[in-house]
Amino acid sequence: METDRVWRVKEPSVCHETIDGEVVAVDFDSGDYYSLRGSAVAVWEILAGGASVGQVCSRLGLTDPAVRRRVADFVERLGSAGLVVATGEVAPPPNGSASTGAADFPEPVMERFSDMQEMLLADPLHDVDEHGWPNRRPDPVA
Repeated sequence: METDRVWRVKEPSVCHETIDGEVVAVDFDSGDYYSLRGSAVAVWEILAGGASVGQVCSRLGLTDPAVRRRVADFVERLGSAGLVVATGEVAPPPNGSASTGAADFPEPVMERFSDMQEMLLADPLHDVDEHGWPNRRPDPVA
């Protein structure tokens, strides 16, 4: 994975909220929702503002190659799930920071749930354009 590619949350399709140290993200395109816990919360909060993997690692003070790989793999999983997208921008190289070992940065936790998929996809309010209800988003061309 390129560590200088900028990622952001796939809004407005993905809605997210941090509640009691857990990020709950809902993907209205798929009807799935996700629970992000542990170190995933810190990574998500930085990505929500638009950031590269290198910037995330720098802001968290992560220099250990194994830890940086763990963060890159997690961002890749977020992208594969459709929660974040690459912006096409390239971030400048991050400034150096203090080292944090792998033991100090646990594996990010992401769980996917689809038990409310039918209800979330049936809700017409999520399917609006930038002007809001009742203006439906045009159907994508297949």
